[in-house]
Amino acid sequence: MFILPACPTVPITGKFTGGNFLAANLVDELIVTRIPILLGGGIPLFGKLVEPLRLIHKNTEVYDNALVKSHYSRAQ
Repeated sequence: MFILPACPTVPITGKFTGGNFLAANLVDELIVTRIPILLGGGIPLFGKLVEPLRLIHKNTEVYDNALVKSHYSRAQ
């Protein structure tokens, strides 16, 4: 097993990688950036989770009226 050294921030991207880290309870904070355009049907952002992930909303920022970045922390 590979163990990351302690560091304040490790970016994790991608549906499968992010979903695996979430399922393994290795994520303390989550920042989701999206472009609010509806395209129809969709694919889950992180794949299937075993149980609901409880989050606390910290803040949301909008950039150029196009990108929406939301910051969450794990509920204890």
